[in-house]
Amino acid sequence: MQRAATATATRVSANRRHRARIFAGQIAAAGTAPRFWGFGPVESIAIMNPMLVFYWVMGVLIAGTFVPSVLYLGLYAATGEPACADRARVLWNVSRVFALFGFNILVWGHVVVGLWNIWFR
Repeated sequence: MQRAATATATRVSANRRHRARIFAGQIAAAGTAPRFWGFGPVESIAIMNPMLVFYWVMGVLIAGTFVPSVLYLGLYAATGEPACADRARVLWNVSRVFALFGFNILVWGHVVVGLWNIWFR
């Protein structure tokens, strides 16, 4: 009985060493950790480039409407001109719409990609 347990333990530790070498080889070859359960660099790279462009576009749109909104609010505070308050309000509302749209696409995009990986990978 003792001999069988020792042989099993030796086999298990050899198997672990073998898997560790394979894992290390995959990291060295890919430059990152290998994927497990459908997640990892293979799927991430495919979705990240279009999403990275989307994040930059949304960031520019949000900043491009938020900054003028703050400037017009400052002009309204300094001059009391109602047209500045109207412009600040409109730009603020557009900035909120862009931010909420970007967040919505971010969340639901990850949900869709996750479901795709579960069902089709």
